[in-house]
Amino acid sequence: MANPQLENGFLGIARDIQNELILRDFSLRQRQIIDLILRLSWGCQKKYAVISTYTKYFTQILGIKKQNIRKELDQLVKNKVIFWDKNLNVFIFNKDYDQWCISYPKECNPKALKEIIEFNLKSNIIDYSVIQDITQSNPEYYSVISERLLEQSGNINIEQEEGTSIYNINKQLYTDKNKQQKNKANKTKPPYKEIKDLYNNICSDLSKITTLGDKREKLINKAWKEFPDIENWKVIFKFANTKRWNLTPPNDKPNFNQIFEKDRYIEYFEQGQKSKPDEMDSLFEQLQKESA
Repeated sequence: MANPQLENGFLGIARDIQNELILRDFSLRQRQIIDLILRLSWGCQKKYAVISTYTKYFTQILGIKKQNIRKELDQLVKNKVIFWDKNLNVFIFNKDYDQWCISYPKECNPKALKEIIEFNLKSNIIDYSVIQDITQSNPEYYSVISERLLEQSGNINIEQEEGTSIYNINKQLYTDKNKQQKNKANKTKPPYKEIKDLYNNICSDLSKITTLGDKREKLINKAWKEFPDIENWKVIFKFANTKRWNLTPPNDKPNFNQIFEKDRYIEYFEQGQKSKPDEMDSLFEQLQKESA
C-alpha cells in the first residue's frame, strides 16, 4: 500500500493558484501539461523546467499524441499561462493568474469554492480515529458520518447563495433533518407551555399572552409539524422581536397569532438564519433593557 510522506518531498503551491487552476476552463491535456511543468520546476525547487525533446516526454509521460502537443503548448502560451523558450525548450509557469486568458466555465461560480473551503475549515464532524476505517470503505461509518453532518450543519454560519455547492449541501442536510423531525413531531405533542413562555421571554417588545386557548394551540400544532425543534422557535421569536425596525408604520408589530401564520414564521426563520448571531443578540439585549 502506498504511504506518501511530506519528508520524502512535496510540491509547494499557493492556495490562490491552486484555486484558479481548479476553477479555470482548462482542457484535460492543458492541465496535464501544467502539472508536469510545475512538477519539473517548482517541484524541483526551480522557477523553470527544461524539457528537451519535449514531444517525446509529453507523449510518454502524459499520453498526448505528438500532433496535439504543439497545439496545446501554443494555446497555453497564447493565453499567458506559460512562457516557452523554443530554442532552449525552457518552460516557465506564469503565477500571475490575472494575466491568464482562460475564462471560467459558464456554470462556474467562484464563490462556491470559497464557501465549501470555509465549510471544511469550520467543520469538526469526523474523528481522526475513524479515518482509516472510512478509507477502507467500511459501510458502518456511513450512517455515523451522516448523523454527525446533520448535527453539525446547523451550527455552521456561512453565507449561502442559491445554486452554489454549499447551498445545495446544506439544503439536502436540512431536508433530511427536517424529515426526521417532522416524523418525530407527528408522534409527539408540541410543548405548548414552553412555546408560550419562550415567546413571552424573548418577544419583550411585543404583546404578552397569558393563555393559549384552542385557536392558538391549533396554530402551534400546525406550525410545530414544520419546525419541531424549540431552537428553531428561538430564532423565529428573536427575529420577530426585532422585525419592527423594518415595519411601516412602526406600530404595525406582529402579535403571537400572526407569527404563527405559515408564510410569516417561515420568513422569520429564514431571515433569522441569515442574520449574524452577534447582531441578533445585541438587538435582543437592547430590547430587553428598553423593556425593563
